[in-house]
Formats: sequence, C-alpha cells, structure tokens
Amino acid sequence: MVYVARPRKEREPELKLVLAPVAGGMLFVGLVGLLVFLNMARRKRSQYGSYNPQKQELVAPRLELDYMLKPPPEERLI
Repeated sequence: MVYVARPRKEREPELKLVLAPVAGGMLFVGLVGLLVFLNMARRKRSQYGSYNPQKQELVAPRLELDYMLKPPPEERLI
C-alpha cells in the first residue's frame, strides 16, 4: 500500500472527525467529574456543619458565676 500525500484541504474533514469526538468526550468527562465533586461537597457539608462549640469553649475563658449570684433567701419553717 502506497501512501499518497493529499492536499491539506482534503485532510481537514478527517481531522475534524477525530478531534470533535475527542473534545466532546473530554468535555463530558469534565462535566461528570464536576457534578460528582459538587455532589460530594454538598453531602459532606450537610453532614458536618460549621458550628463547633468545643472551639469556643477552649478559646473563651470560663466564667465563674459564684460571686455574681446571690444565694436565695433562707426558707423558714413556721
């Protein structure tokens, strides 16, 4: 089999027939990957919220309320 070089204009349709499915496949894989990532991020965010009282308890000083509160009046038996 002898390969005969054809002019460039005749090769362009062949190039398009190869590049179009490859580009479409890459776009499809990228979109599916993006959807999977967004779904995982949404699910993880719903499982773990941003409220964490342990961090606040460790950072904030503890308040002693003993000296702030007055003891209740003493009850007397009649």
